[in-house]
Amino acid sequence: MSTQEPRRDEYDVVVVGAGAGGLAAAVAAAHEGASVLVLESADVCGGATAWSGGWLWAPRSLLAKAEGIDESIDDVKAYLRAALGEDYDEARIDAFLRAAPEMIEFFHTRTALEFVPGSRINDIYGELPHAGTGNRSAGAKPINARRLSPSVRRLLRGQLYETSFLGMGIMAGPDLGAFLAAARGSLRGLWHCAWRFGFHVVDLVLHRQGWQLVNGQALIGRLLQSAEDAGVEILVSSPARSLVTGEDGRVSGVVVQTPAGSRTIAARSGVVLAGGGFPNDPERRRQRFPRTPTGREHWTLAPETADGSGVTLGESVGGVLTQG
Repeated sequence: MSTQEPRRDEYDVVVVGAGAGGLAAAVAAAHEGASVLVLESADVCGGATAWSGGWLWAPRSLLAKAEGIDESIDDVKAYLRAALGEDYDEARIDAFLRAAPEMIEFFHTRTALEFVPGSRINDIYGELPHAGTGNRSAGAKPINARRLSPSVRRLLRGQLYETSFLGMGIMAGPDLGAFLAAARGSLRGLWHCAWRFGFHVVDLVLHRQGWQLVNGQALIGRLLQSAEDAGVEILVSSPARSLVTGEDGRVSGVVVQTPAGSRTIAARSGVVLAGGGFPNDPERRRQRFPRTPTGREHWTLAPETADGSGVTLGESVGGVLTQG
């Protein structure tokens, strides 16, 4: 799946960035029969997603319905209207609420990305009208790295130690609930913690890292396996440097700096920009965000490569640029 050089000079779709957004776009395109190349500037995949909780807010999905929850779309829209205020955009909200359940069903039923429902995950703004108390979120189903191919394991960004317990990720929901119960003396919670940490110690001895993947690591690991299964090609340590455009401004490819040198890759159908922005560029943060007058007021989980040095189109860091 990963090589030092692209296998061809032209693909149907070129994706810049191997976080959740970029990998999801790549997998979806490949399932539609497109040839797909993913370019990643770091030497591993996952970006900030691999260090995140990995949960998706996707109400009214098949997971919720399987739990017996079939809420009105008007309730969901009322919550969003209260949360977004004057930023509420009816057309975009309708498009999102229509596509989110379709996205969950596609990945859950046709790829290696299986989900678990957020049965006890409340909406963030719980004090607002129509806030949900569960089943509006979905998280990647935990997976043991043994079920991933060796090439996928090599590409996966490791667990962020600072947000783990001795390198062991803990998933929101029943997993976290059991750890909290153990702290209160629950025998069931203590047993859960014992077997979880016991397997983690075994993994540390055998592999020098935990292999029970949860949260963002499970999301990226499953997406990478889905990409490999679908024939997606991924190049790491290969930042995109510029877009190739014609006289009419249409995008026809991308210039990439591979370990073997600079290459120009044509994209017949389009280039997807999913590079993740510039959270590790203090100067651009200072310029763009009014609440960070020096650009250093906030910490970020994003890796150091998220510095905005890759391909952009003006201030754009995400989107689909097509030929027609």
